[in-house]
Parts: sequence; structure tokens; C-alpha cells
Amino acid sequence: MSRSPLLNDFRIAYRSLQMLPLKTAEDWAKYHVPYDTDEVERLQQVIEDCSPANNKIVFTGHLGCGKSTLLNDVARRVDEEFFVVSFLIDEVVEMSDVNHINILFAIGVQMMAIAKEKGIELAQSLRDDLDNWFSTITQTQTETPISAALTAAFDFLVLKGQLKTSAETRKEIKRIFEPRASELIEKLNNIAQAIETESGQAMLVIIDGLDKLDLGVAREVYAEHIKTLFQPEFRIIFTVPMAALRELDLREMLKRESNDQLRSMSVTQLYTKPAKETQATRRPPETREPLTAALETFQKILARRIPERLIEPEAVELMVHYSGGVLRELIRLAYGCCGECLLQVRREPENLEIKITTKVVEQVVKTLRNDFAAPMSEPFYKILTEVYKTLSDPADDDAGHQKFLNLLHSLYILEYEDDEVWYDVHPIAVELLEQKGRFLA
Repeated sequence: MSRSPLLNDFRIAYRSLQMLPLKTAEDWAKYHVPYDTDEVERLQQVIEDCSPANNKIVFTGHLGCGKSTLLNDVARRVDEEFFVVSFLIDEVVEMSDVNHINILFAIGVQMMAIAKEKGIELAQSLRDDLDNWFSTITQTQTETPISAALTAAFDFLVLKGQLKTSAETRKEIKRIFEPRASELIEKLNNIAQAIETESGQAMLVIIDGLDKLDLGVAREVYAEHIKTLFQPEFRIIFTVPMAALRELDLREMLKRESNDQLRSMSVTQLYTKPAKETQATRRPPETREPLTAALETFQKILARRIPERLIEPEAVELMVHYSGGVLRELIRLAYGCCGECLLQVRREPENLEIKITTKVVEQVVKTLRNDFAAPMSEPFYKILTEVYKTLSDPADDDAGHQKFLNLLHSLYILEYEDDEVWYDVHPIAVELLEQKGRFLA
């Protein structure tokens, strides 16, 4: 059986739609479309102009809205002035076991790793000091074989692998070093200062992926240990779950400790806010004024990955609509559509007219809609219905507010910001409400 020439075309598009941030120069050249440049510039301004007493930045936004690519963009812009240590926390620490101590250790191992990668040799006196300090502490605290192994194998770069793979190592590090957090921070400062001296650049650490923490873990890390995390003297950008910043006490604490350095990346608003008289009824996109610049940006993002000959213009518009303005959702839809077309190409290799149509988009949306429905229950449907009607948080008690936050964290509810902050239901979740007969009209 002959292979269709469309097979390779769709395969290339399919592989370009991985839900990963742009990082390499090659990816940047191929796929980057200017996106939320105002927030990039504002974040760059804070980094460059902050004082030593005001150099911790809290950055948030919806999961999948493009924060990681934006942070990579910022890192590229400042890498001449700053020694940038940017990493995803889940590359260093198991996400289910993140705490303030292993975050600090992750900073240390990443600073050392990047320094080594860039050929920066730290003074032998500093390495001896770190070795002696670590060995002295672990020798006096040795209670388990793991403690003994830490003592015997001290090396920040060795610890990098153990932090990721060994639950026992993470447990021992927390037990041993939590009472000595100030000493650990002093050593981090020493490492940063040595790197700054050798490189001639100021230290900037960017910790991405902390916004993916479960809300309970995020509360523990930030609410209980924010002062410890903010003690290092060098610049650090911390990512935080957006839903966590909708808890008043935690938000105020982060504002206070960061000296009001909270930055947020909004979901892209594709349409104007619904008029008040239509809020409680079904709101097809054609009844709302489109925001042309935003729609065109999302269309360009798709065009960088899917050739025009492989997709109908109407399918592009439908995908953008169903994304709700969340970049990851757009990529997820396009990925699913390319997958459907690859199946069709294999089934009909002689058909050279196969492309992504609105019918293909609707098929992928159906699959995603079922995914959305799987964990839902009546209390969550009730909250979604009220959000759809009021464009606000309808909860009047702690339990209801927690459900609202869970839906926000999981992208069932999307937060938008223009002259004010308002909420709406993800377009695919709206169809769940329609199926349940939740609308007045």
C-alpha cells in the first residue's frame, strides 16, 4: 500500500504541537509569535530596577496560558546583565514532595550546575567550605543509611539526581536541614556571590512550575515558609498557582513579603465581556464583539505549526474559540485534530483532500468534553452555572469558595482582566452545562 504524501505533512505538524514551552533558539525561530509583550516588559523592568530589599517577584497566571514561554523570553532578554538560573521545579524535585527546604536545595544544585555548564570554576576555598559544612552537619545527624550516604557522597550535583528520584533522600534533607535553614541560605548566598564575581553578572533565579502544585501544597510552602524562601539575598522569581492568590490571607502575605511585587499573566481575552442582559443565557461568540488583535495572535500561533493547506479557515476560528484564550488549550485542540487527520490519512491513503475541518474540531472537542465531565459532580455544576450567569465567584461559604478555586485551578473557570477582573466558564465546559439544561434560554 502506498503512503499518502499527507502523512509526513500532518506528522510534522503533530510533532510541532507538543505542550512544552519554547526554549531553544531553533524552537524560538520556528514557532514564536509575540505574545503579551507588555507583561514581558513589565517583568523585565522589575528585575532590572529592583533593590536588594525588594528583589523577590511572585508570578502567576492560569495553567497553560504561556507563562513558561514568557519567562524564557524574559530570561533571553536579560541574559547579558544577569547570570540566569532558570529551571522547572519538577526537573529537580518530585512534585508530590515539594517543600521549602528542597526548593532551597534545588536553587543550590541548579546554580552549581549552570555554573559548571558555563565553565565557571568556583574557588577551592568555597568548595572546601561547603564540603566541610555539609559533612559536619550530616555526620552529627546520621541516623539512617541514607544520612550516611549523604555524608559520603556530598556534591550538590550528585544531590540533584537524588532530590528527583529518592523519597528517602528528600525526607532526610528536610529533617537534617530544616532546623538549619539559615545556614543553608548563607551557603546559597556564598555560591551566588562567587558566581557573580566570576561571571561579572548579577544572579537571577527563576523557579518555574511551582504554579502546578496542588493548592494544599502551595499553601503550606508559601503560607508557612514564605519568610525562609525569601531570605536569599539574590533575585528570585517564584511561580504560584493563580487559585492560591485568590485566597485573601495568602495573597496579602505574598504582597507584604514581596513588597507588592506580584505579577500576573492574564488569559487572552478573545471577545468583549458579555453584556449584563445576556449573562444568564447562552452566549454564542457571534453575539459578542471579537477582539481582533487577540484572535489574530492565536491564529498566527496555529499558522506557525499547521500549514494553511492542511486546515480550513473556519476550523482555525473554531479552535481559537474553544481555547477560551488559553494557549495550552489551543495547542491541545490542534494536536488532537492533527491526530484525527493522521488516522484518516492511514485509512484513506488515496484521499489527498484530507484537512482539518470544523467536523474534525468538533470530534476532538467531544473527546475533551467527556474528559471535562469525568470528575464533575452536582456541586461543581452548580458553581459553574452561577459563574456563567454572574461572571463572578458565587460562593458564599468556605466550602463553596474552595470548589470555585479548584475549578479555577483546573481551567473549568477562566479569569479575565480588562477594566476589572471577571470570570467565565471554559467554552468546552459551557457545552456540559448545555447538556445538563442549565440555561434559562
